[in-house]
Amino acid sequence: MTVYTMKWWDDAPPSGPISYEAISRRYAMYQGERRSILQAGMFALSTFKMLWKKYDVIEADQMPYLQLFPLRIVATLRRVPLVVTWHEVWGSEYWRAYLGRAGFIGSYIERLASKIPSVIAVVSEGSAERLRQMGVAPDKILVLPNALDRDELSRVMPSTMAPTILSVGRLVGHKRVDLTLRALQQIPGTTLGIIGTGPEYDRLIQLSKELGVAHRVTFFGNVADHGAVLGLVKGATVVSLPSEREGFGMAVAEALGLGTPVVSSNHSDNEAKNLISDGTTGSVIATGEVSELVAALNFWLTASLNKDTISNSFWNDHGELSWDSVATQYANIFKNAAQ
Repeated sequence: MTVYTMKWWDDAPPSGPISYEAISRRYAMYQGERRSILQAGMFALSTFKMLWKKYDVIEADQMPYLQLFPLRIVATLRRVPLVVTWHEVWGSEYWRAYLGRAGFIGSYIERLASKIPSVIAVVSEGSAERLRQMGVAPDKILVLPNALDRDELSRVMPSTMAPTILSVGRLVGHKRVDLTLRALQQIPGTTLGIIGTGPEYDRLIQLSKELGVAHRVTFFGNVADHGAVLGLVKGATVVSLPSEREGFGMAVAEALGLGTPVVSSNHSDNEAKNLISDGTTGSVIATGEVSELVAALNFWLTASLNKDTISNSFWNDHGELSWDSVATQYANIFKNAAQ
C-alpha cells in the first residue's frame, strides 16, 4: 500500500509497512479562518500524477472534494475503482453558514463530488442517510466506522501533565471550545487542557484571559506524538467536546476506549453523541448550553470513577470499532471493488 499525499515530512517520509510518496509540496490548510482553496486546488491538480503510478484500487478521502474530480478521470483512464471514505456531510445549510452567499457553490461541489466514487465508505449511519438524501445510490454506500487500536489503548499510561478537564480537536468554531472555557469559569479549582491548533487559537487564548481563567488553562497546541495525546486523555478526569458537528467523533471514541467520560452535545449534526451512553460513559447536553455543560462536568468531576468500568461499557456497546473488525471489512471492500 502506498499513500500519495503532500510532503508533510521534513526529510524522509515515515518508515514502516506503508509507503508514503509526496505528489505535491505542502500548502497551508487554512487561509484565515477557513480551509484554503489554494491548497485544495493545488493538491487536486497534483493527483493527475496518479496516471503514471501502479495500483489496483484508488482510495481517497472525501475532503476537500476538488481532488475527487481529477481522480475520477484517472480511475476511468486506468480502469480501476475509486473508493472514497466519507467522514461527514455538510449540506446546503452548513455551507451557507460557512461561506455566506457563496455557500451554494460549496454545496453544489459537495453534491457533485458525492456522485463520483465507485464506492463510498461512510463512517456513520447518520452521514450515510444524508448522502442518500443528496441522491447517492444506496447500493454505492457502505457504513464503515473509524476504528480504534484496542491493544494500543490498553497499554496507555495516564500522563502526569494531564489537566482535570481536557479538550481535544481542531480549534474551529463548530467545535465550541469557547463553551468549555466559559464553563471552566464556573468550576473553581479545576484545570483545563486544550490540545489542537486552528483558526480559533488566538481568539481562545484571548477569551481565557477575558474570563479570568488563563492561569488554569494549558494550550498544548499540536501534540505530534499520538501516544502523548492518549496519555493526556487517560490522565484527565473528563473530556469536554460540546461540538456541533462531528462526522464520527474519533476523539470521543478514543477517550471512551480509555475509560475517560466525555461530555458532548445533542446537535443533530453531531454523530459523536451516538458513541456515548448518557449517564454511564458520559453526558449528552443541549447544544450551546453553558449551564448544562457546567452541571455535566461537575457530575463527572465529583463522581466515583472507575475507568475500567467505563471502558468496558463502551467496548460492550461498540465492539465493531476495533481494528480487527474494521480492517477486515475494508479489505473486503477493496477486493470486491477490484473484481
